[in-house]
Amino acid sequence: TDIIDVTDNDTGALGQTGPIGILQMTLLQKMILLQTTVNEDGGNGGVTGYVTLRGASATDIDPYDNANPLVVTITSTDGSEVTSSSTRFVDGEMRAFFSMNIIDEFFTSGNSTLSITATASGYTSSTKSITVDDADNFKFVDRLGDKNLHRQQGMVIIESNSIRNFSGFGVISDEAARSAGNQTNPGSVRNLATLNALRLIPGVTIRNNVVANLGTGGILFSGDLNNNSIPLAPVPFGKIINNTIYGGASARGVGIQVE
Repeated sequence: TDIIDVTDNDTGALGQTGPIGILQMTLLQKMILLQTTVNEDGGNGGVTGYVTLRGASATDIDPYDNANPLVVTITSTDGSEVTSSSTRFVDGEMRAFFSMNIIDEFFTSGNSTLSITATASGYTSSTKSITVDDADNFKFVDRLGDKNLHRQQGMVIIESNSIRNFSGFGVISDEAARSAGNQTNPGSVRNLATLNALRLIPGVTIRNNVVANLGTGGILFSGDLNNNSIPLAPVPFGKIINNTIYGGASARGVGIQVE
């Protein structure tokens, strides 16, 4: 058994003090040509390139292996246009490839020029500029929901009935019982691109009915109770039109009750 001291001299291949070497970054277009502009709809991997180690000797690179890689951070100055990335050197590699994702915004923002910088511990960084050309994004209409899908939807109409001599309400539109977990029937409204903050859904149409000799009342239009501890129920939007409601020879009951 013996002991050996390894002295870190932090010098490059030419014996200079300071950084081990420099990072040289090259941006590619389709992995072939020099890249200076990209389209906003380029998608994932829309920006590509590689980093080369310059001025570093083989002995400086040898320590980088799968267990101890040299990590190179690829930073974008505008993450809303191009996302940051990284790459790494292992097993004495002199060149490492990377790719970055382009963000296609949902609005027109014009062309944007940004900087991409490669940095690694012990090496001088490298920076390149790239321009992201604005692109129309009509293809995102389907994702946003602006183009409404056709959903078959019926309508419940209660009309032209003669309802007489009853003890409760002649016509009742009310909520269904909640299922397990206090889930509403019908279910809570969906959050689409255009928010339905009032939670309105199509309800029943009650029209041209004769409701006579009431018990409690003529027509009851009701919904589901809500509180902070259970899922919010939808709010029915109903139409009660042109009905004749007659309490009886002696006035009694409620004509139309909305609650």
